[in-house]
Amino acid sequence: MNETKQAKANIKMPAKSGAKRLARIALFTALTAVCAQISVPLPGGVPITLQTFAVMLASIALGFDGVAAVAVYVFLGLIGVPVFSKFGATASLVSPTGGFIVGFLPMSALMATIAKIFEKQTEKGIKNAENAAEKRSDTRRRFMIYALAALAGTIVCYAFGTAWFIMLYALKGAEKTIGYALSACVLPFILPDLLKIALAAYLGAVIQKILHKNI
Repeated sequence: MNETKQAKANIKMPAKSGAKRLARIALFTALTAVCAQISVPLPGGVPITLQTFAVMLASIALGFDGVAAVAVYVFLGLIGVPVFSKFGATASLVSPTGGFIVGFLPMSALMATIAKIFEKQTEKGIKNAENAAEKRSDTRRRFMIYALAALAGTIVCYAFGTAWFIMLYALKGAEKTIGYALSACVLPFILPDLLKIALAAYLGAVIQKILHKNI
């Protein structure tokens, strides 16, 4: 009788786990869409938004499921759902910010990959920690890994955004220098993005612990 109950429980677990994963992906897709509407316009034409923060948080907290959330977000915009900044959709890709939207995918994938490489080792360190000091040390190490992953992902997103910006204006017959593109696409965002990186690394680690406890 007990074996029968255990077998039924084992059958139900994957379904529940799959439903939870889908719910998390949907939640972070929605979060990214909401964060996209929080923006500060800049003279260069590329606003400061919380989209990148949402992408960072999804990639850190969910790993490759976070990449799926970002992919769903981009896909929704491509098919016309107004999820991009200022409730934009497909047309936003031909704007100065289009390259950043495209860059969200490689940014998220890189972050999830870096986090995954170090995740097992970090978790092992926390489990083997014998006192509070060692646990704090491992927590700081986890934070640094996530922050470095977010920094690497942000650089990738900058590269896509800047290249797209230059290409877009070149196609319009109004070529922009690399210096001008960097002043519009990178320099104004360095300080805000550093703050986003720190916050995403911290919150991502916290969310991961919560999710792992509920598995």
